[in-house]
Amino acid sequence: MAYRQTARSAKVRQASRAKLLASARKLFASQGYEATTMQQIVREAGTSIGNAYFYFTNKEELLKTLLEEAMRAAWARVDPVVESVEPGAARIAVAVYANFMTLLTTERDIGAAAVNGAPAVVRHLVQISWDRLVGLFKANYPERKEKELLMASAAMGGANRAAVEFSLAGIINVPPKELGEYLLRWHLRALELPPRQIDRVVKIAVAAFKKC
Repeated sequence: MAYRQTARSAKVRQASRAKLLASARKLFASQGYEATTMQQIVREAGTSIGNAYFYFTNKEELLKTLLEEAMRAAWARVDPVVESVEPGAARIAVAVYANFMTLLTTERDIGAAAVNGAPAVVRHLVQISWDRLVGLFKANYPERKEKELLMASAAMGGANRAAVEFSLAGIINVPPKELGEYLLRWHLRALELPPRQIDRVVKIAVAAFKKC
């Protein structure tokens, strides 16, 4: 007989999955990605190894899920703010600054776990972030050629990735807000905004992140 999922069983599964994710995040943050095992995560979650593998293939998939869900939740919070500012550089600035600051503040623990021990997870985050950035450029600069927008997205995304990784690794010892604003000004100069407009857009981006 085929298994039929009820509302109650779905709720139990959702709770079990959430507990595994919470346990993984706690252990990744406290002892690092490499030192954490699936057995430890299972014990922390109070479940079985079979149950863990029902939801996640391995600890890499756990970390990838943690990071992607965290970033998509952050994007869902920031998108209404993005839409509230004028089209063009300001919208891109708000989105990019929020993405950068999220990885270096509220999601710093899982970002560091990925950077320090899970290159495949970093590549996955880079890909979904790239897709989002390309979409932002196309929406806000529809008059420009696709080749130019792809190159601009690569330049901006690459600089942000390097800054995030170096910051999480302790190579760049600069407060996130200072580093984020510096990068944002760099990007806006590349988009050929005049200095006064750059100052205004940076203020908008910083204020917008505080609302998210």
